[in-house]
Amino acid sequence: MKDVDLPYAEQLQYAVERSGFFKERFGANSRAFTAPEDLRREELRWLCVRPEEVSRIVTLSTSGSSGDSKRVYFTEHDLELTVKFFVRGMKPIVAAGERMITLFPNTTPDSVGDLLSRAVRKNGVDVVDDPLIADCAVGSPGQILALPQTRLKTVLLSAEYVSETARSAIREKFGCKIFEHYGLTESGFGFAVSHKPDVDYYEVRSEDIYVEIIDPATLENLPDGESGEVVFSTLNRQAMPFIRYRTGDIAAITGKSDDGRTLLSRVGDRAIVKRARI
Repeated sequence: MKDVDLPYAEQLQYAVERSGFFKERFGANSRAFTAPEDLRREELRWLCVRPEEVSRIVTLSTSGSSGDSKRVYFTEHDLELTVKFFVRGMKPIVAAGERMITLFPNTTPDSVGDLLSRAVRKNGVDVVDDPLIADCAVGSPGQILALPQTRLKTVLLSAEYVSETARSAIREKFGCKIFEHYGLTESGFGFAVSHKPDVDYYEVRSEDIYVEIIDPATLENLPDGESGEVVFSTLNRQAMPFIRYRTGDIAAITGKSDDGRTLLSRVGDRAIVKRARI
């Protein structure tokens, strides 16, 4: 592969050198794309480390006609990158000395709930199991709305599309500040999170993820402010890098934060977007 001047050039070089799949896909064309169907078909050829270096494998079932699952592999290094992102991302949401409940399972080592719990403990936050004493709750909109009316100060919504109806219902029930997270297992769980309550954009995990917005029909890159398909490349992954991976989600890059992180508009309902693309 010839030298390329790309933000993810080092990760691309690493992937091409270690993976037969990436060598074939990007060896002669550094601007190719990857997609979920590639991961389903080429799972083991996508892998860039020896099997004994893998710390966690997450299987994602699909509802498509093939019924095939996607498997995403992580080394301990990859998981620690996620913890670091959660450490930074949770600071504006729950403060040292406060209590947080995660509604995602956190008893399985290296699950999302476990990684999140480990991260906030580093910030001096106490992780609790009782929503009645929690200051902050993390979960999907449905999980949050199912909680009893409590003294929650903040909530972080994740795992599914957040409608304005859900936000209004949560705000009315709890009177709390609402933060949102956008992520995929493929991105290492964490991708982007709002750092201010009740805003319509997220700050991308720019230290680990590079984002492009493309026209899903022409595959051309779109300028900032224009909505299109979210495509991402990882920058530091070991087990399973993702290069120009098409998510099927629609959003726009809206600018940069004060510290230079990419700002991404709120992502629309994935189910609607993906049906429209088929």
